[in-house]
Amino acid sequence: MLTHAEFEAFIEDRALEVVANAHAEWEKTGVIRPSLLGLMSHWESSPQIPETLSELGDNSSKYPTLAARIKAAKGHYSTYIKTRNNGIKEKNLLLILLPLGVTKIEITSTWLDDTESWAKGRGAVAHTSAAKMQVQLDPRIELATVRKIRDGFRDVDKLLLQK
Repeated sequence: MLTHAEFEAFIEDRALEVVANAHAEWEKTGVIRPSLLGLMSHWESSPQIPETLSELGDNSSKYPTLAARIKAAKGHYSTYIKTRNNGIKEKNLLLILLPLGVTKIEITSTWLDDTESWAKGRGAVAHTSAAKMQVQLDPRIELATVRKIRDGFRDVDKLLLQK
């Protein structure tokens, strides 16, 4: 169970780091990294474009600047990661990775499958009292599975360096 928690902490921390670095680079140089562009494309907050310039007026809250939109998307994503993500199942990983611009072909489906089944197993162990446990885990199989999942996280980490 502790390994599961470490994997979860790693991917959450790494995702937040990628977003923070991309945002800082954009503020400093004006260069938009793929992760920041992906984050913006996944965050739906754009109001209808006004039909006339007079409709735009000085209402910056209704029609925020690009900087304000990026800040809001970053805040929304960070809040999700910090408060609502709960695990490393496929759904959790996709909600973390896809907004960073990671594509379907960049994610190894067998790794996702391994992670999903292992995370489900960890959930069953975590939510079952020791007195009710029916299955003994084989330490060698568990270690091999953890290593495969760890190696997949290494691949994701390398991928995030490009984002």
